[in-house]
Amino acid sequence: MRRAVRFLVLLGVCFLAACQTPESVKTASEVASKPQVMYRVSYAGQQIYAGHWYNLNVDCSINNIPEGTILKPPAHGVAQFKVIEDYSNYSSTNLRSPCNKQKSKSLALFYTPEKGYTGDDSVLVKVVSPPTMFGQWNYQIRVEPAR
Repeated sequence: MRRAVRFLVLLGVCFLAACQTPESVKTASEVASKPQVMYRVSYAGQQIYAGHWYNLNVDCSINNIPEGTILKPPAHGVAQFKVIEDYSNYSSTNLRSPCNKQKSKSLALFYTPEKGYTGDDSVLVKVVSPPTMFGQWNYQIRVEPAR
């Protein structure tokens, strides 16, 4: 009986998480305590495409477009989210991997350093895709002199 209840709970988690594996589902407190650190390089005065997030169904239709929040804006530039069309990057073992062959709507993060600035900058963002929280990302950005 207990196993059946556990299975139904895990099945419900899988359904609510757009069929992600239960191990990949993070609680709000887990996500809040451990932002993933990402490193990027930008050039003075040039906008970079820092990352993107997507949530597709197995048939490649859009489950929803994730929502982004800038928790700590960059000190030496501007970060902004935009909805774009781009390729997903599901692993080959994911049922959605065939979706990687076509563009779909996704949420992208762009960063533009302030004019003339070179050095280090960072931006902390949170991205959620209801009802599943995706997580927090801390982008560490090195701004190099313009090419």
